Amino acid sequence: SSDLDPRYEARVWSEIRPHSVREAGEGLLWPDLAVLPEDNGQTLLVWKSEQSVPEGRTARFLSSGMKRVASSELSLTLSSIVEQVIHRLHEQGIQKSSLMDEWESVSSADEDERDFCTAAAHLGLDPYSEDAISLAEGIVRAGSSFSGEVLVDFLGVARVGTINEEIDWILSSATVASKSGVDRGIASLKAGPTYADPSNVRYPWRIGWQEASALRTELDLRPTDRVQLEDWIETVTRPTPNAGMQALGFADGSSVGQLVLAKEYPTRSRRFTEARALWRVSHDPHGIFLVVAAYGTRQKIERAFAAEFLAPAEGIREIIADPSVVSLDELEKVADRFDVSPMVIKHQVENQLSGVVLD
Repeated sequence: SSDLDPRYEARVWSEIRPHSVREAGEGLLWPDLAVLPEDNGQTLLVWKSEQSVPEGRTARFLSSGMKRVASSELSLTLSSIVEQVIHRLHEQGIQKSSLMDEWESVSSADEDERDFCTAAAHLGLDPYSEDAISLAEGIVRAGSSFSGEVLVDFLGVARVGTINEEIDWILSSATVASKSGVDRGIASLKAGPTYADPSNVRYPWRIGWQEASALRTELDLRPTDRVQLEDWIETVTRPTPNAGMQALGFADGSSVGQLVLAKEYPTRSRRFTEARALWRVSHDPHGIFLVVAAYGTRQKIERAFAAEFLAPAEGIREIIADPSVVSLDELEKVADRFDVSPMVIKHQVENQLSGVVLD
């Protein structure tokens, strides 16, 4: 694919930069290609074009795009490239090199070493670098403390300097959330939508929109109705050293614990975070889950779900006076109606209301 969604590029490219092969920085004219492993057996590849020839180079990369591929196939392809290079070196009479030494370490790694390498990669670190080695204790601790989606989400936002404090926050917050589990009528939220497999969808935010619309229909909410999230979500605040970890929740299928917020959010930001958590709860998780400032498949679905559940595009269309033009004042009024930030309304208009112009 060559049509990188401009919203994706604008919002997250700076955050995924550590995962770009260009960060290798040596030997080749590397493309700005980010390799982002996901939690569904797939890897997202995102590449970025260059507007001009960078200083010191004689060429530039022309295209931008993204493609989701099977992680196993990508691993085989990349391994094949390395093996071919080593074979070519042998043909040239070169029997020893740093590439060969490093590849031998990778190829002979046991399961624990592979797990460590995977965790370091999620942090955007070369597992054989000094930075990764200095963090070994924290990375290993995270791997032994969490698993599945929680581990992936944590590693997606963990900070190098505070990784142990962040692990402590999750463990202590999980205790708070799991001890306060009560039946909040969540079972009724699971009857309506049929959730799709996000791994096969090119634009996962469409899943979020569809699921939010289905859930509002199940709850008999009109497009212009404001959602009362307090019916299902109760919150408590416990500050964390990492703003990327926005909240922690707990559910066991029938009961839901308190949603532990990482900081005191303004009301409208809190409601958006709560709506993201509601998507996780309505998918019937068992145990703790994190709401994080990452941009994986689930996070994209969560954000789209939250926007559409709180402020349906059709409801916005019904409220605005002129169906073709929306002024900044009107954005504010619609935001007040749904009790969300004007930015949520702006994104809904831009992303779903074709033909509407922001004045």
